[in-house]
Amino acid sequence: MQKRIEFLDGLRVFAFVSVLIGHKFYGQLELASANLNIHATIRFVIDLIRPLAWSGGAGVVVFFLVSGYIISHVLQTENTPTFLIKRIFRIYPLYMFAVLAEVGMSHWVAQTPFPPYPVLLQRLLLIGDLFSTPYGLGGVEWTLRLEMSFYLLMGSLRPLNLLKDTTRLPLIYFILTLAIQLAPAFPRTGAFTDGYLTLFFPFLFIGSSIYLMEHQLASRPACWGYVLYAIVSTLALWPGLNPANKDTHFQILGFLLFASVWGLRNHIKASSTVTLLSNLTYSVYLFHNWIWAYLLAAVSRWHAIRPEHRWMAILMLLFLICLATHYTVEKWGVKLGANIIKKLKRLRDAGHFQKVA
Repeated sequence: MQKRIEFLDGLRVFAFVSVLIGHKFYGQLELASANLNIHATIRFVIDLIRPLAWSGGAGVVVFFLVSGYIISHVLQTENTPTFLIKRIFRIYPLYMFAVLAEVGMSHWVAQTPFPPYPVLLQRLLLIGDLFSTPYGLGGVEWTLRLEMSFYLLMGSLRPLNLLKDTTRLPLIYFILTLAIQLAPAFPRTGAFTDGYLTLFFPFLFIGSSIYLMEHQLASRPACWGYVLYAIVSTLALWPGLNPANKDTHFQILGFLLFASVWGLRNHIKASSTVTLLSNLTYSVYLFHNWIWAYLLAAVSRWHAIRPEHRWMAILMLLFLICLATHYTVEKWGVKLGANIIKKLKRLRDAGHFQKVA
């Protein structure tokens, strides 16, 4: 069993808190920042928080950096089938549950028609960008589409023998990044997600490069050279591909936060609370945006709760739901994937098929 990398827990918590604040509380931050009746020091702190919470962008960047780092770690010991099976059963069961729950709630509460079967299937399989399928879950599923693309890419490197000599990986990342940037921007959706593969994919490679550098699997100059190129070129492309976000700093702030915590990694030990919250990152991310309105409607019926305190009740209910789904659906999916891997290993050991790299 691999040792838990504790400094990543705090980063995961930051990632979902940034997204949660950006999606649900950013308007209140803006109002407080402009309220001259609030003490200047408090407004100053709020102004420091706002760039880290804007639209959850910094949280998304940290999320991808963490993913690139941890995937590079697990690929040191997992072969391609094991890696992909673990990732599939880590991502899909809870994601599919959330999608079906959203569709069911929308139909039951708002009498919204069920989406056509092909559309629902495309969403469930995370292939909607190939068919211009609208996003669900309050718009957050695009990050999972990018994640799965990264898993497939990294999983394919081992059979191609590109992980045997890790010193070549910074060059491979540079070539892949350049190819992504020279190709037409994908997808063209509008708003925050416009061209997200072009603009956000390099952050996954950056996270991986930092891992390679830390464990001396590639040269520091090559890794830092790629990191510098990826950041500068991505920021240079941003105004043309996604002008709505060109006046923000979340990209560099997310990277600097990750790099700072990584630099202190040997001095960080996650508490049990941080570990628990870290484990809830995925469920909070999947549920917070679309279920909020339903929770608000339910809380509004409780007249004992004052309107200004409803957000606290909503957060409590949200975390209870996420806690329940984590310990049931999410853990069940992970366990199912582990059992399938054990079954395949027994079949391989019995000589039914050959070992795969």
